[in-house]
Amino acid sequence: MTEKNVKIKSYDFALKVVNMYQGLSKEQQDFFLSKQLLIRGTSIGAKLEGVMEKDSKKDVFIKLNLSRKEIKETNYLLRLLKDIGYLPEERYTTLRNDCDEIFTTLEYMIGKLKRFTI
Repeated sequence: MTEKNVKIKSYDFALKVVNMYQGLSKEQQDFFLSKQLLIRGTSIGAKLEGVMEKDSKKDVFIKLNLSRKEIKETNYLLRLLKDIGYLPEERYTTLRNDCDEIFTTLEYMIGKLKRFTI
């Protein structure tokens, strides 16, 4: 996945998280965990959108690492929601795969940035 595509993928992921949040809020009457997932899942793309070409390499590195942290927290919340029965296995797997794909791309981008700045 290219750096441009990771922004698109993270935006699409955020849309899925928003839809899931709406469903969880109505069906399960869960507000705390689903709200945490909404915040984490949408902030991944928001942070990536904030990475501008004119940012310093240090700023880009920080934003990429923050996005990576949000993905880890999102994965945790997804797993928790699945294990308590709020998230069906199939939906969990789809979202988890999306997270893994974004995470892998961010790892590559961070590694590439480290090689060129250190």
